[in-house]
Amino acid sequence: MNTLFAEDPKYQALEIENIDEQERPDISEKYDYYLVPTFYIREKKMHEGAATLDKVRAVFDAALAD
Repeated sequence: MNTLFAEDPKYQALEIENIDEQERPDISEKYDYYLVPTFYIREKKMHEGAATLDKVRAVFDAALAD
């Protein structure tokens, strides 16, 4: 994510909540996922599993458009 923040400052405006399933099982159990990382925009799952820079960029772009 830091690479994308440096690449384009518009991404820094996104509010990103990182939920560690070990530290916050009360929150993580509310989400439907099997692989990590998993990205949601509001309650919609946008990506699950291995995340390339292009895939994360697509999620960020979708979040900005939301």
